[in-house]
Amino acid sequence: LDYFCKLVFDNLCKEIDAEITDLTKPLSWYDVAQSMTEYKTDMNCDGSQNLYGLESIISSIESSSKLLISGRSGSGKSVLMSQIYTSLKSRESIYPLLTLVGITSEVCILNNILFLWIRDLEQKLSIEYTSDSVLEDERAYNKLYDRFYSLVDICSAKGIKIICLLDNFDSIAQEEYDLTKLLWLRGDIDVV
Repeated sequence: LDYFCKLVFDNLCKEIDAEITDLTKPLSWYDVAQSMTEYKTDMNCDGSQNLYGLESIISSIESSSKLLISGRSGSGKSVLMSQIYTSLKSRESIYPLLTLVGITSEVCILNNILFLWIRDLEQKLSIEYTSDSVLEDERAYNKLYDRFYSLVDICSAKGIKIICLLDNFDSIAQEEYDLTKLLWLRGDIDVV
């Protein structure tokens, strides 16, 4: 009985140590950004329904390729964006990609935003994740751009329309002029 108790105790200790080790590992910046985005979206969608005629806005998004939501700070733009995202997420033929620009310091740069969207699409398509080492490559933008649009094309072939939602656009890093012009978005991508 003593041998069995020791065996059980040792196995439990190994499992607990493994759990604790996983908890103490720092999260990557993109995991933190994703967790914070999910939290913020859930927080913005708790109980507030049909803000500003949500269904009318969703219809506009489905029929138009670009939509700008603008207003003063505190006017409900982020709540509306979260509700749009949540509503679109429930549809089979649409896959929204939401970025809360500035949710972390890393999410103010085009390459990082593309990387987040790539990871999201890879998860949706059950494809192996792109390594974050691509961000260190001197041709990072070109590689990320090509990967992003190859995933968009896969979705398109499956009948899934990609819609990019950028919230808090004014937090984009000053040096990111290309991002603010949206010249990197192909015509077949919808953006809100």
